[in-house]
Amino acid sequence: MTPKAMCSVPNPICSNPSNTMRKYSTECISRSHVEFKTPNNDVLQGTNLARLYDDMSEKIVKESEDFEGRDSGWTLDEILRLEVRTNRYSPFRGSSSFIEVPKQIAETKAIINVINKKDSQCFMWSILAALYPNTSNPNKTSSYVPHLNKLNFDGISFPTPLNEVKNFQK
Repeated sequence: MTPKAMCSVPNPICSNPSNTMRKYSTECISRSHVEFKTPNNDVLQGTNLARLYDDMSEKIVKESEDFEGRDSGWTLDEILRLEVRTNRYSPFRGSSSFIEVPKQIAETKAIINVINKKDSQCFMWSILAALYPNTSNPNKTSSYVPHLNKLNFDGISFPTPLNEVKNFQK
């Protein structure tokens, strides 16, 4: 959600006609467009939309209150637009999560793309490749098998959805 709001503040300098100001009685008002934003959220079949809306609304209200409370003199005048953006979420399906890297990227040798065509555990193989580098066969899962028990992947499903990455980080 990206509400665009119009905020206004009294402006003691009223003589410059090039400023965007409106006069209210004896006071000049400056106006400015301000955006308050919320982060992207995964909305899945089981998502409580009412709760998500309430959480995002609370964040926007808090941001606007914080903006007004900075002793700036600004106050929220009107909300001009509320924008909701959506994107299709397509989790991996099938027995493998391996994705071939484009040739121009692979030739740079800047990344390791572990070839896991027999499972959907690319998240696990990527973590192992990053923490336990292998120079002889970096793209083979067999290079990382000796390290499988060094990390705890309990509570992580495969293929790993984005909302479970934070579980591993803990």
